[in-house]
Amino acid sequence: MKDIKRLKGQSLRWFRLGWLRGHYELMGEDAETYATLDWKGLFTERVVASCIYGDYDLQWRGVLRRHVPIIDTASNQEIGRLRLGFTDSGVLELDNGRKYRFKCESMLKTRWSFIDDLNGRVCTISFTGWLGLRRFGGEVVLGPAAVLDRDFMIMMMVGWYAMIVITQENAAAYSAGG
Repeated sequence: MKDIKRLKGQSLRWFRLGWLRGHYELMGEDAETYATLDWKGLFTERVVASCIYGDYDLQWRGVLRRHVPIIDTASNQEIGRLRLGFTDSGVLELDNGRKYRFKCESMLKTRWSFIDDLNGRVCTISFTGWLGLRRFGGEVVLGPAAVLDRDFMIMMMVGWYAMIVITQENAAAYSAGG
């Protein structure tokens, strides 16, 4: 995998590899892979997120107090947590004290942004396809507040993971309701 500090351009793309496999790769305009997400089973929400900074376990937790702990697999320590509210927006809190708002910016939940504590947009992640309805891939556009470091990579991986799980939850709720 390539270090995000060597990124050329201002955008990245998430690609799903295979129809049944839960494997995604984050690639730059240079066709290099910067991160991956691997689902650890067909009917699970457990994922291993990998980048040059390490491997992290992500798993959806809670019903009323939904959150995603970010566990460094090398040390088995929690290095951060994405907390989500009832509107699916939330806060990413990292072990170094940095916090970012995770904000839904579209009614169909196809576009999300991370905002830093100074109200600067770090990035926007969107599903690709017609109106974002074909949710097999996504686009990441860097904002003016983007700092290409470990925190940015964790943000990309946990943000994309949350978008996919929220979409699956909403689809299940819709189909159960009617």
